[in-house]
Amino acid sequence: MAHVEEEADEADEEEVEEGAEAARDAEEAGPRARAAERDPDDDELDRDQEMLQQACLPVSGAPLPPSDEPPKDADEYLRQVQWERMHVPEVMDVEVVEKPPRRRRRQGADKCASLLAQFDAPEVPQELGFCEEWAEDVANAFQHMRSRCKEARKLTTAAASSLPASAWQERCVQERPSTALLAAQDFVSINHLIVTAVDAISELHDLLSDGGADSASADAAAEPLGGYSERLELLAER
Repeated sequence: MAHVEEEADEADEEEVEEGAEAARDAEEAGPRARAAERDPDDDELDRDQEMLQQACLPVSGAPLPPSDEPPKDADEYLRQVQWERMHVPEVMDVEVVEKPPRRRRRQGADKCASLLAQFDAPEVPQELGFCEEWAEDVANAFQHMRSRCKEARKLTTAAASSLPASAWQERCVQERPSTALLAAQDFVSINHLIVTAVDAISELHDLLSDGGADSASADAAAEPLGGYSERLELLAER
């Protein structure tokens, strides 16, 4: 009887070991089977959405709390980063005070804005809208102006020059730039001139829109325009 009981116990132990081994094999085969069944496109999608944990750089020890002294090497720095990541809260509440949007003003030649968007022009009457005659007249005027510019550039003997925005501001206050001077400028210089003129028009428009601008401030704002437009001078007097 004792011999039979020993054989039964050994059989039970072997059965338990076989069951445990089968369970371990199933656990190891489970992730591999799921990985094999997973669509490669899903892995790529998760990688694009930063859902997969990328491989980290190996470190030589456990996470290290930061100290007052700087890290001795890259390994110590990475260990401090690991420690901070473990202790940083996942969710943080921050109070943000909403500020009303401020109106941007042009301060220099490197900032761009649409001048037409600043004017509150009334709706154009239908009889003053687009027509074929008007379009043809504008096209002819532009073509004539381009021809004059080409002729002026051909007659210019001086080499192309470039004036900064500050120089254009001073020159526009003194007098209207001559055709010969404009023909001798390069693209950057002409762009500075246009920006200077647009800034002056925008500043004058802001003063007139406020309603509280006196004639002196309006004249000061219109000063950089020089002799560019008599119509703007009339607007400043209104």
